[in-house]
Amino acid sequence: MNKFIIVLLTISTFSVVGCSSSGNQSLKNENQASLQTKLIKNKTTKSDIVREFGSPTSTTTNDESGDIYLYDMNNSKMNALNFVPVVGMFIGNTTAESRTLSIVFNKNDTVKNWSFSSHNLKLEKSITN
Repeated sequence: MNKFIIVLLTISTFSVVGCSSSGNQSLKNENQASLQTKLIKNKTTKSDIVREFGSPTSTTTNDESGDIYLYDMNNSKMNALNFVPVVGMFIGNTTAESRTLSIVFNKNDTVKNWSFSSHNLKLEKSITN
């Protein structure tokens, strides 16, 4: 019975992976090239944007032009080894990805300009670091 419990705990520990997601997950598969086909200056409207990406994370109004929509996405994932007692202090890793899309609209509510950034990060633990 004790062996069964130990095996079950070991399997449970290695199958558990810590994950965290926030923001607009529709940005997950976007890149500069895909956005260039979707965000056409002086043509793509606010309603087109909301239909494609959903409601923005935040909005701002610029007196000189128009509204600014901000979309962001953050995901992180911890390796299962992080949860193993003692071992997790020395090995294991965490990966993180973030995407940010900022869209500036002109007075007639079409895209004036936009910018996109994408970052992937891997944090590793080891005895030598």
